[in-house]
Amino acid sequence: MKTTLLILLVMFLMPVAWSQLHVTPADPGLNLQDLGPVKLTQGEPELPPRDKREKFFARYPAALKHMKQWDELDKDMLWLSLKNYPLPQLQQKYPAIPAETLRQMKQGLK
Repeated sequence: MKTTLLILLVMFLMPVAWSQLHVTPADPGLNLQDLGPVKLTQGEPELPPRDKREKFFARYPAALKHMKQWDELDKDMLWLSLKNYPLPQLQQKYPAIPAETLRQMKQGLK
């Protein structure tokens, strides 16, 4: 009975699942070799070298005491957040770091 029910479910549900699948075929005339090398349009990478980032954070001891247990990814995320988010979002994302320190760090990146 269970096997029959399973077979019936598969028979009726598979066409529904396949109807939801949309595939865009690649242009058969597209030659990826013609695209050439990828060129970056931005002048400076988003993330600095580790030593530059650590020197920057060392200027803010109020933040450093909260960052002792952080790994490299957490520090990179703070750097990117400082560059890309407004101060109110930074305060929500990093409540342990004083708001004034976040403001100073954000200003220091400009």
